[in-house]
Amino acid sequence: MEKLSLIFTRIAVAKQQFIEFLLAVTTYYKNTRFAKIDLYLLSRYWLRNPYRIARRYLQQRGDQDLYTYGETPLTTIHLIAVKAGISPDDTVLELGCGRGRTCFWLREWLGCRVVGIEQVPTFVETANQVKERFRVTGVDFVLGDYLQADWGTPTVIYLYASNLDEGTIALLAKKIASLKHPVRVISVSFPIPGLDVKRQFVLPFTWGDADVYVGRGVGQLD
Repeated sequence: MEKLSLIFTRIAVAKQQFIEFLLAVTTYYKNTRFAKIDLYLLSRYWLRNPYRIARRYLQQRGDQDLYTYGETPLTTIHLIAVKAGISPDDTVLELGCGRGRTCFWLREWLGCRVVGIEQVPTFVETANQVKERFRVTGVDFVLGDYLQADWGTPTVIYLYASNLDEGTIALLAKKIASLKHPVRVISVSFPIPGLDVKRQFVLPFTWGDADVYVGRGVGQLD
C-alpha cells in the first residue's frame, strides 16, 4: 500500500513538473540567454535524475531520511521575489541550492548577485560547468554544509527546507543571529526562530501548497 501511494505521488509530482516546465518555457524563455542556460542545465540531467542523485548521496552519508531533496519551481521563485521585494541591488544566498536552477534564474532575470551553497558534489560540479560554458558572472556555487560555510554579507537568504529537524533549525537560527548586517530571511514551511516575521503567504510547490515566511534579521530593512 505504501509503495502504491509513493507511485501515485511520483506521478502527481511528474505531472506538476511538466506543467511547470511549460509555464517556464512560455514565460521565461523570452530571455534567450536564460533559455540557453536553463535548457543546457536540464539536459545535463536527462539521464541523471537529480532526485536519485540526492538520494544516493544521502544514503552513502548514512542519513535516515533519503527524500529531503526538492526544487523551487521558477514560477514560485518569481512570486517569492515579487512578494519579498528582491531587487537587482540584493545579494541572495540560497542555502541548499540543488542544481542551481533558481540561482541562474535570479541572476539572469532579476540581475541580483547570487551565491548558492549545496552539499551534493554532482550538483555543484555541474552548475559550475554551466556557469563556465555560458560565462555567467555574478553567481557562485559553493560545495559544503551551509551551517559551516562562510555566508559573506547577503541581503537576502532563501531556503527550501521542509524536512529540517529541530536541531538543525536551532543551529540555523543561531548562525543567522550572528550576522552583523541587515538581512531578509525567506523560508519555506516554517519561520526561523528569533526573527521578526514581516510577511507570510502560501505558494504552490511540486508537492503542494506551502507557507512561505519572510523574516527580518539584524537591522531595519523596511
